[in-house]
Amino acid sequence: MTGSSTSGGTGGTTSPPAGHDGTGLPGVRRLVAAWPWITATAAAVLVHVVVGAGRHFDYHGITGFSTTNYGWLAFTLVGGFVFAWRLARYPVRPPLLAALRPVIAAGVSWLLCFAAVTVTGLVFLPGQSLAETLSTDALGRSLPVAAAVLVFGVLAELGRAGIRRLSAGR
Repeated sequence: MTGSSTSGGTGGTTSPPAGHDGTGLPGVRRLVAAWPWITATAAAVLVHVVVGAGRHFDYHGITGFSTTNYGWLAFTLVGGFVFAWRLARYPVRPPLLAALRPVIAAGVSWLLCFAAVTVTGLVFLPGQSLAETLSTDALGRSLPVAAAVLVFGVLAELGRAGIRRLSAGR
């Protein structure tokens, strides 16, 4: 890929990656590439190890479901924050579209968390109804994640816009 990498750090690069000319929003392929898979997975593994150690690595029933969900929360929260930061990296035209990027980051985080918690519930709590898993467990964990990512995404957009404005004035 030419231009700056979507997997790189937090540098102030203003040139968009190949295939994104700064007009409109990036497509699905670009969004999938921008999700921080390695960072999010590392956060999930770390949380699994720490919480699992505290629970003596008991991955059965509700304890396994709960421990695994902490990992999914870390995956989608850390991943969502980095994803929102990456989406805010480049200027977008028209500028009003920048307001949608935090919503996209929150939506992706919500979807990933909702799906992961649902699958985890089916694995660890086979006796629990799917309706209960969807309406309480998956929804109850994914909504706070999405709200936090949305707030961070708005702050990232404002911060990146401020950085671009200050850089342009030099």
